Amino acid sequence: MGHFKKLDGNVKNPRAVCKYCGKDYVFHTILNETSNMWSHLGVCKKFPFIIDRKQKTLVLEPKPKIKRGDNGDENLMTVKAVSYNYEECRIPFGKMIILDEQPFNFIENQVFKSFCKVMQPRFDVPSRLTIWRDCLKIYLVEKEKLKKALKDQCLCLITDTWTSIQNINYMCLTAYWIDEGWNLNKRILNFC
Repeated sequence: MGHFKKLDGNVKNPRAVCKYCGKDYVFHTILNETSNMWSHLGVCKKFPFIIDRKQKTLVLEPKPKIKRGDNGDENLMTVKAVSYNYEECRIPFGKMIILDEQPFNFIENQVFKSFCKVMQPRFDVPSRLTIWRDCLKIYLVEKEKLKKALKDQCLCLITDTWTSIQNINYMCLTAYWIDEGWNLNKRILNFC
């Protein structure tokens, strides 16, 4: 409540006023929560700590490997202006969860959340339901890419079966094909 001042008045319907612009909001932590006040800070014209979302940050990026010059000097880094986009950050975040086979409740770990805040203070770690939706979107996009890649291809389908130590049977269906560049491709189509 450092940016808002609680107004004295109705106990059943408490209100708080913005210290910067004077706009008042319902302030009932159980019924209304405080998300309306946090949203207000993002658009408050007089809020002194507002971050320009379009502002770019300068970062050092490694240059692609090039041949060493005659004098042995080469600049290995280049400066690049990048902007922060929350939606673009969630896509690799979802891919990390998928590829590292992390459970969705991994993101609720307090140490992980504090790491994210130090790494990028503007990144709010999404809920596990949001990450689940992001992972589903990634799956659907990859499925469409696979359909396009397999179109007009001659495939070799291979099944592999095995039994685990717990006596559980598994079966994997894998497709192999050679693309136009004569590269061998492999994709798992089903696993049950």
